This record gives sequence, structure tokens and C-alpha cells, in this order.
Amino acid sequence: MKFTQPSEATNAFHNSEMMGKNMVETLTWVVDKFDACLDHREISLLLAKDEIRKGLLKLKVGKSVRVRILTEINKENVSEINKIMPSAEIRHLDNIGSNFVVADGRQYLGYAFSSVVQPHGISTNTKVIVDAHQFLFEFLWNASVPAEIRMGQLERNLPVEKTEILYGQENIVKHFLYDLKYAQERFDSCTDFTGPSLFVDSPI
Repeated sequence: MKFTQPSEATNAFHNSEMMGKNMVETLTWVVDKFDACLDHREISLLLAKDEIRKGLLKLKVGKSVRVRILTEINKENVSEINKIMPSAEIRHLDNIGSNFVVADGRQYLGYAFSSVVQPHGISTNTKVIVDAHQFLFEFLWNASVPAEIRMGQLERNLPVEKTEILYGQENIVKHFLYDLKYAQERFDSCTDFTGPSLFVDSPI
């Protein structure tokens, strides 16, 4: 039988109930992978819903679907995240401000939240949108740290480990002064002969 590609369609949602229902429905048909990028508020709201927690567990145990969740893990949501650790691969990334899901690489769910108006969302199988967000998810996933590492940092009150490339004098000096301000025991710095003048001549 010849496979017929379904026509592209986009649906809009204008309240949290509709979005929750759409998420639960998506969990019922996923067969390969479920990738979710959620900010620290949305992850807590979703995990508070029994239907979604059970749906995630069924994906992992019943269907062997690869479930990946990318979020910001903090002291407020760490206990909730612990509950779904057996159901998903979870990673942490600072300051996540997006809420979207890519299901089986063919369906995109996007959500926007506001403290002023009702939340809004869309669901679409438009290929260019799905592919763009799958690329974005992979990029963010590769820049994140496993949940186990982040939880250990929270237990010991340690900052997230990260490496950055700094460009421009102002940006370099700004980070230097920030690190100097919060150093508790010692601060070691190694520069060439231009280093001291960089800070003396800085406008900061």
C-alpha cells in the first residue's frame, strides 16, 4: 500500500486546558521519540498532571520510546523532576525561556505563557517548522548537562559548570569583575603583558 503523506495543518490553542489535552493526546501516538524543551515553571505544571506523568512512563516502559526533557532544574522543581527520572533522559540548561515539544520528528507543539493573559499555543506538522525546532532542540541538548550532575551541584550549592568564549574588551572585563566579586577563597589570573592595561583603560 502506498503511504500518503498527511497534509500540513496548524491548530491554535488559547488556554491551558486545551494545551494539556493536546499534550496528553500526543503522548498516545508517539512511537519513536519525544523531545521536550520546557522552562522551570512549565515543567512543574506538567508534572503536576497525573495523566502526563503516566503518559511519559508508558512511552518509556510500554513503547520503548526515547523521551528527552530539557529544562532548568532548580531547588523548587528538583523533587518533581526526581519523580520522572526513570521515565526520561533529563538535562539542565540555565535560563530556558521556551516551551515546545517535537514528537517523532513530525509534530511540533509550542506554548507561550504570560502572567497577564491566557496562555497560547500551536500544534503543527508543517515540515519546515518541525525541522527547525528539532535542530534547535538538538543544539540546546548538546549544550546542556545531565540532570544527575545538576542535582549534585544543587546539593552542594555549586554553580553550573560552563565554558564560554568572550569577545570584546567590555565583555571580558565585565566577566572578570563578576568572578572577582564572588570569589570566596582565592582568585588566580594569568595574562600576557597587555592584560593590566586592558582593565586600567576599561570604561567599566
